[in-house]
Amino acid sequence: MGVRRHRIKRKEARRIAAIASERWPELADFISSARDSEFELAHAEEAQVLLVDRTPVLLLAGGEPIPAITGLEKFSIDLPKVTVDVGAVPYIAKGAHVMVPGIVSLSRDFKEGAGVAVAEEKLGSIIAVGIALMSSDEIKLSSKGRAIKNIHHVGDKLWKLYSKL
Repeated sequence: MGVRRHRIKRKEARRIAAIASERWPELADFISSARDSEFELAHAEEAQVLLVDRTPVLLLAGGEPIPAITGLEKFSIDLPKVTVDVGAVPYIAKGAHVMVPGIVSLSRDFKEGAGVAVAEEKLGSIIAVGIALMSSDEIKLSSKGRAIKNIHHVGDKLWKLYSKL
């Protein structure tokens, strides 16, 4: 089955954003405030994709809302950001979780369970999106362990799906 894509009203986009608001409030705020934008919803076997001005912004995979990396980059949606060193990038891009020793900086404080963007150190590009397994304070005090659960990364099945749209 291919991808079906159709326009939706802003009200429907806000309803979808409400699903994401608990874990991803910055993303939900962006969608709700996008007044003069065109909203579309693409349906595929793997997920539904909410597009704003033809750019994927939110994925609904198995009922779970996940921010699309391209939308975070294009619209500069301000999620808490963890920056990792160059040595961690190939592992994260293959789906590995973010480990404390690979983290070089945090953009701001966040709680355990918060949605976080993962950026690479050299260019600052977002390479993954994840869920914090530790708070930012715990990460700062720790020298080992898993810090961020990788739920979506560059090159994964969802990224390939919306890259075709």
